[in-house]
Amino acid sequence: MKAVAAANRTKGIKSFLPSTSAPTSIDQKVAAAEGWFSCHGPTRWTTLQPVVDKISRLWDVFAEYFSQDGLRILRDFFISETARASVSFLSHILVIFNETINFLQREKAILPELLDQMQKFREKIRERSRQKFYGVVTGTLLHRLPVEEAQVLEEQFQDFYKTTLDYVDNWFRLEHYPSNLSWIGLQSKEVLHEDVMELASQVAPEMLLNNNKLLREIGGQEKYQ
Repeated sequence: MKAVAAANRTKGIKSFLPSTSAPTSIDQKVAAAEGWFSCHGPTRWTTLQPVVDKISRLWDVFAEYFSQDGLRILRDFFISETARASVSFLSHILVIFNETINFLQREKAILPELLDQMQKFREKIRERSRQKFYGVVTGTLLHRLPVEEAQVLEEQFQDFYKTTLDYVDNWFRLEHYPSNLSWIGLQSKEVLHEDVMELASQVAPEMLLNNNKLLREIGGQEKYQ
């Protein structure tokens, strides 16, 4: 009976096991799953989102398992609705982080693309902060909590947003780069006189002294579009 109960509790946890490992007993499978958690996360921080997402989706499985076995700290964690809402929030927001990080790690990218990606990332975080949006599932979980606990969590989520925006502003300094650079890629937007003049005014104001020459250059470029 104990083996059957353990097997039922660990059905979801088995999905964490690599296909190359095939432990035979329930205890071995649980140990392998727990080991996967401890070693997989630190390998590369962008793997955090898949880990958190799986924990969020299999929350009930873990809550059932650790309610009878495992360390008390894990049992207390998985019976906490506050912890569940926090994990759900991370599962939602880390998707945006991963998209941006993976883009920044591309082998080939030009400055306008990188700036555009960071501006989009900052706007996504800023808009979520303004709208007080923490993910659909997270919102549902917050409504289940006592008002005071929900308010504390929302304040923490807002602090997360603020810390993220402060980091981007402090380290990327997007305001120090010329604005409206997307047209330089010549992929999705035609070159307009206004765009070239705006960029020239920001990076080489002296070019505006010979406006006629600049206009001829722009006109020559337009022939090849």
